[in-house]
Amino acid sequence: MISKIAIPVLLLLFLSTPVLAKSTLNIDGNSLYHGYQLYEKGFDYLNVRDEQTAVMYMSFVAGVAGTLSKENIICNESITIGQEADIVGNYLQTHPKERTKYSPSELAMIALGKELACNKNSNS
Repeated sequence: MISKIAIPVLLLLFLSTPVLAKSTLNIDGNSLYHGYQLYEKGFDYLNVRDEQTAVMYMSFVAGVAGTLSKENIICNESITIGQEADIVGNYLQTHPKERTKYSPSELAMIALGKELACNKNSNS
């Protein structure tokens, strides 16, 4: 009985969270890339505000990766959050035009999908 209620509630939460995040935080591809740049500097060298931005970046990437993993879109049990953050950040760095073309969620999905797609990992 609980699972019949929990699944729609969780689905609603997952679907509404990106909309809320975008409207309240105004995140775009360039701000996501800025978070990656701060993350790359290392937390020991950041002020509190920049540290929060770097944590937001890592949390955002971890959330997208976790969702894609649960849906079996990406597969790699041994990957760390830091590696996921690097994959997305490297994609943002090497594809600057894409930052304004896609939403942050789409950018993270594209980057992670290119590197960690389940069918890609099963063929290697």
